Amino acid sequence: MSRESEFKYDIVQVKIGDLYYNLSSKEKTARVVAVKKGEDKYAGVVRIPGSVTYQAENYTVIRIDNSAFKGCKDLTNVYVGDGVLGITNQAFNGCTNLTSVRFPKGMSNVGYEAFNGCAQLDSLIVSDMATWCTMVMDMTSFTPGYEIGLMPPALPYALYDEDGKEITELVIPDGVTEVNDFTFRGCRSITSVKLPASVQSIGYKAFSECKNLKSVDLSGTLKEAGRDLFMGCSSLCRLTLPGSLKTIPEHMCDGCTSLEEITIPEGVENIETNVFLGCTSLMTVHIPSTMKTINDVLGQAMGRKIIIPDLKTWCGITFNSPAAYGATLCLEDGTELNDLVFPDDVTAIPQNAFGGYRGLNSIDFNKVETIGDFAFQESDIESLTLSESVREIRMAAFQSCQNLSSISLPSSIEKLSDYAFAFCPSLTSVSYNLEKFPEYGRFASAVFSRSPIDKATLYVPKNMIEACKGEEPWSGFGQILPLPTGTETSIQGVECQVEKEKSAMYDLQGRRLNARPQRGLYIQGGKMRMAW
Repeated sequence: MSRESEFKYDIVQVKIGDLYYNLSSKEKTARVVAVKKGEDKYAGVVRIPGSVTYQAENYTVIRIDNSAFKGCKDLTNVYVGDGVLGITNQAFNGCTNLTSVRFPKGMSNVGYEAFNGCAQLDSLIVSDMATWCTMVMDMTSFTPGYEIGLMPPALPYALYDEDGKEITELVIPDGVTEVNDFTFRGCRSITSVKLPASVQSIGYKAFSECKNLKSVDLSGTLKEAGRDLFMGCSSLCRLTLPGSLKTIPEHMCDGCTSLEEITIPEGVENIETNVFLGCTSLMTVHIPSTMKTINDVLGQAMGRKIIIPDLKTWCGITFNSPAAYGATLCLEDGTELNDLVFPDDVTAIPQNAFGGYRGLNSIDFNKVETIGDFAFQESDIESLTLSESVREIRMAAFQSCQNLSSISLPSSIEKLSDYAFAFCPSLTSVSYNLEKFPEYGRFASAVFSRSPIDKATLYVPKNMIEACKGEEPWSGFGQILPLPTGTETSIQGVECQVEKEKSAMYDLQGRRLNARPQRGLYIQGGKMRMAW
């Protein structure tokens, strides 16, 4: 309970000058209140002083009371004097012709729906920017009007300093440590923002819907930023973030349609959901080596590039969404990673790491042991050969790979989880150097669920054919044949290609290999060969 609420105003609705007040004779404080019933409402220009005198006693005006000016439709301008600490709930609600308000130094809060319905309120005069930055506001404090249950729209106001100059290039004063929730929401005058090193936190929607904001420099020691920070800032095209900000908050740049490139600096560790939702012009996102968790789909726009230091960095991130969906991964020198070669020290591919990845030609798994849930879901890989190191393929790892036609599995596989190769409509052949059946997920039949294996061919060692005929999911294949070892290939059209160059090797789709083959079946010299 605040100290102010502990005492009562014993002198009520007394008129001093042009305004009515409630007074506390004990505390010598005053609050501006509504006019008496039956009297004309406040109108025109109103000046609220910082203090008043009543019966030779001086009273400090500390608040504008609840609904004090509510519905005063002829009110046009309000000047709040220094010393007034707050504007309470619905104080100016429905003042439809109010155009400007002056806010004093030291004011601490603006209450619920304080200026709701003030559709003509265009000018907010700020006497002290440090005060404005730390003032507590509500989402409904400044709105042109809204319906209950819907997100209140922002009031598109302009900020002015005490001299009447419009504030366009906003420089937060040094010494300010926080910018509160909603502080500049909807401000149409600011075009740039510069933070001092003293600012440690910025609140929820603090700069959202600033339609003319183009450039923001948050570099410094900022540690916390609220969600929706720049949501709807459709002109924002330059954003500098500090490495001290460990987490990029949800919806931070949602709807920033002019943002073309963003560099997440070294030091940032987490990206939350929908950070770049609706950023239709964003084509390049730079990821630092310090990144630990990405919860966003960074590749929402086809053609977007995600720049990473290396594959090891990317595989060290926890992905709670398919971050690369629809995007192309690139190294910092511009090299596109269409042919993935995992380094020796990468033994696990995390969930969602390459889900929906476009332009994927080949994968060299090298020493990878575990392929995570949804790791390559909806990627456009056409042929897949897993290295002998792979032991586990987790749930839906290659689900919905529309172009995947051939798969070569090593004998090292110990577990195949549900939907590992489900919904792959182009699948025609699976080669599996099977020695013993692997462990499955909940249902063995789900490994190839909805993939046309009844029309596909399974190649396994000759001594495993009969066992496969009685074991799901392998029994569902249309044909089960022995793994070829040096026999003539039945693939049409390969003879004419290899006659020209006997040493060339091709995969089972007739595509020439440009790198050393992984373990699996290949074509060389017109014959099927097994690479060990």
